[in-house]
Amino acid sequence: MVNEYSSGPLVALEVCGEDAVAQVRAVCGPRDVDVARRVREQTLRAKYGVPAGLGNPGGRAQLGVHCTDLLEDGPLECEYLFSLVER
Repeated sequence: MVNEYSSGPLVALEVCGEDAVAQVRAVCGPRDVDVARRVREQTLRAKYGVPAGLGNPGGRAQLGVHCTDLLEDGPLECEYLFSLVER
């Protein structure tokens, strides 16, 4: 995760509100970049993700955006990005 976050420019956002996780996930799109490009071409992953095998370090896909999977993980990820990294 550190390698991914530090591989280029990063903008970190904490989005709060009713159903925020589901709404942000909809904007991000499917986790598989190829699928995102086929079925949700206006999502962030479709626009900015790079599929696996295209010269990526380690051959892994670069999703272009990260969003939490679970509501419960949001506070931990925000603490990591906004508090721990700052130190």
